[in-house]
Amino acid sequence: MYLEVWPLRNSEGTGYEYLVEASLKTETYMEASKKHASLMSHLQGKGWFLEQDSLRTQLIMERY
Repeated sequence: MYLEVWPLRNSEGTGYEYLVEASLKTETYMEASKKHASLMSHLQGKGWFLEQDSLRTQLIMERY
């Protein structure tokens, strides 16, 4: 699994928010689907997943 952490200015411009992206490579779609479901379940179980639709590029353009 590969993780990328992007520090972005918050919408007020007074500090930072962190956008984290996770990606992984698999041989098959089925394997990817299972790993995706497992990761989502784990993150939600820990209370670490903020379900929010956002595009990184759009956020960067709005805040810089």
